[in-house]
Amino acid sequence: MPTPKELGLKRGTKEYSQFMSKQNYERHKEARRAKGKEYHFRTRGRFVAEKRAALPPLLRSNGVKPRKGTINACKFCGQDFYAGPCHKDRIFCSKEHSIQWQKDHSFRFQCVICDKTVFTQPAQMTARNRKTCSKKCMGELLAKRGEENRLKNPPTEGVLRRRIRYSAKMDKWRKAVFERDNYTCQCCGARNGLGRAITLNADHIKPFAYHPELRFDLDNGRTLCVECHRKTETWGQQRKSASVPISP
Repeated sequence: MPTPKELGLKRGTKEYSQFMSKQNYERHKEARRAKGKEYHFRTRGRFVAEKRAALPPLLRSNGVKPRKGTINACKFCGQDFYAGPCHKDRIFCSKEHSIQWQKDHSFRFQCVICDKTVFTQPAQMTARNRKTCSKKCMGELLAKRGEENRLKNPPTEGVLRRRIRYSAKMDKWRKAVFERDNYTCQCCGARNGLGRAITLNADHIKPFAYHPELRFDLDNGRTLCVECHRKTETWGQQRKSASVPISP
């Protein structure tokens, strides 16, 4: 095989490069034949195509290098999908499969109020003791439990009296007594105004505890200031030591 010097080819010329490429091709071809292998000359396009064909379909890119992500199996449908470099820990191929898998493997129960199926994730430990599906149903359940508790443990007489004393109906009765008496104490005539601040009470003439039928009777009420109210026989502990006992 002649050398470039014998053929008069100078280094750096186009003819020299073509000659060396052909010479290297022949040398590589002879070496492959000596090893018993067939030689195939590959162009750049064929080289890229062979490289891409050797890669899994999901990892193929437009060039020779593979995509930098990973291939994961969907936990719901079992199909392989491509996960990018920032999402290598993905276990579902789509959002729909993720939601469906969570519903299939979630803790569920029936709402005790509306019988609606409620889905709760196992990680939500605080929600495992839930009995209702919404705040509305929760309010109905609490009201139902309160009613059952009241029937099982009825309130005492003292509790009932206290509820009546602070009820809206008693507030209306108290206001009606003040308006009838023109916000004036019926014993000493004291009232607010002229730099004086008087605290008025709506007093039951016949005791509240002994006459339940007269609790909201307007004629059984009178307006008294605090000082006059404390002087009555029915004030606090005085009724227990009154000279004339108050009969029910």
